[in-house]
Amino acid sequence: MGCADAHARVVLLVPPSEEGTAPATWTIQLSQPLPPGGAVRVLSADQNAEYREGWPTPIFLSRSVDGVLKRISDDESGAPRYLIKAIARDPSIDTLDVGKRGVVGQFTVRDAVSCGP
Repeated sequence: MGCADAHARVVLLVPPSEEGTAPATWTIQLSQPLPPGGAVRVLSADQNAEYREGWPTPIFLSRSVDGVLKRISDDESGAPRYLIKAIARDPSIDTLDVGKRGVVGQFTVRDAVSCGP
């Protein structure tokens, strides 16, 4: 599940997996909201993008994100759906010494006044 806010920020919430990862978020700040069918290459140099694992104290934090975010067709309730394929490298915090994290999948977002911190 994700969130899209009035500031063109898209946040994907990733629950813990069976492999023992902590709750995580992928946050991508767009210059403007994506229209249906619109896609953007996510590069940290172009957008504010972050992957954070662990809350409130992060165990992995990276702002070196590369990937693609695409808005696909809305679901039956009208909620926007997105496709993401991204990788976070060069973490500033990496207590598990994993080096990188990645995500591939589709998610639905709810609209909000503000997502994330």
